[in-house]
Amino acid sequence: MNKVDRYKILVRYLINQGLAASQKDLGLKLGYTNESAFSQVINCKAAEPKNFTSKLKSILPPLNEAWLEDGTGDMLLTSAANVEQHGDCNNNQQGDGNIYNSSEIIAKLLSEMAAQRESHEAAIARKDAQIERLLSLLENK
Repeated sequence: MNKVDRYKILVRYLINQGLAASQKDLGLKLGYTNESAFSQVINCKAAEPKNFTSKLKSILPPLNEAWLEDGTGDMLLTSAANVEQHGDCNNNQQGDGNIYNSSEIIAKLLSEMAAQRESHEAAIARKDAQIERLLSLLENK
């Protein structure tokens, strides 16, 4: 899994947890007024600002920076001390003692992404078939 995939998983997770309403909303929370600029950073098409990871951690304190950078470990730090110190993923600063199994979260998100990809591929196949029919009609005239 490359860094772009990890960013997509993280963005989807933040949206699913209600920490951001959309990718655009997340960009706004991170200080991006230009939706395209944020998209370029998470798609590795623009340089990542030096404080980018710390801004992400301000939204999701248990974020494992090593996972985000190179895929080492799980997406979320799972130590009870970290949960107590930073609160749960819903920004409950009291900390509820939950330990988050990010492997399960990642598997679920990857499954959702695969289902969406299949849906998009089917839609593209339908469009391609329509284009072929239109081209054959034009060629027969």
